[in-house]
Amino acid sequence: MRMMNRKMAFRGLQVSDFIHSQELAARDSLVNSPAGKKFVKTFGDLNLKLYKTITEGTYVRLQPQAAPSLFRILKDVCRILDYREAQLPEIYVYHAMDHTMRPCSADHTYIVMADYVLHSYDEDMLYYILGNAVTMILAGHVKMTTAAAYMGASRLLLLPQLEFKRYLHYADATSDRGGLLACQSFAAAARCHLFELGLPPAESRKLFSTDEQAAAFVTQYIKEAESGGQKNNLMTDLAAKWIRANYIEAPGEEMLKDLLDWYQTEYPALLQKYRGT
Repeated sequence: MRMMNRKMAFRGLQVSDFIHSQELAARDSLVNSPAGKKFVKTFGDLNLKLYKTITEGTYVRLQPQAAPSLFRILKDVCRILDYREAQLPEIYVYHAMDHTMRPCSADHTYIVMADYVLHSYDEDMLYYILGNAVTMILAGHVKMTTAAAYMGASRLLLLPQLEFKRYLHYADATSDRGGLLACQSFAAAARCHLFELGLPPAESRKLFSTDEQAAAFVTQYIKEAESGGQKNNLMTDLAAKWIRANYIEAPGEEMLKDLLDWYQTEYPALLQKYRGT
């Protein structure tokens, strides 16, 4: 469904306006260590070697005429977030049943997404996830997300992997905030996160339609998740540590809680700051 209201543009927007408070420290800790530099270079070099094979094989470049609505949204997201490059990022798709959309880079930056996203996300949700991807570009996350694409389950350089994932947790939180600025709908942002946690968009749309309803639903969801965890603290703690050690993203409810907190505290002030620019 097409959004009826033109979204506010943040002219002159700086990532420093909404960056997660711990992202820069985590990035500096990673890139300033010899092991961290070696880790990023290893997977960055691998990307350069695999770029042509993957983009000409596994990935298929999506042309604007094949998905005009998607490119219309991408163009509008770039307007909203004040992305000033002369050309829009290229979009590549691959066939998979997951929620992936991320920017990568070899000789230029491009966005990679699973075709499942095109089939499953409505327009509000596409604003959010494309805003998330464009924010990664604006915030300088692309080199790291490119390395993440090829990291997989490798046990090489285990310690810098953990530092790398710690950085990505905070970087993802920053990108989530940019996604919210792009879609300007906490309901859409929440539905994207809840979809990753197993709640289909059609069902979440039945449960809430406004930002206020979404915030109330997410608050209750987090409360129940935390309450359930308190009943078995040892297992919950072990599970959280296992997720952090083996997955690139932080636990889903943790990311959702961070976004809710930011939406309720700093987001309104940021809207007010840029209103009328």
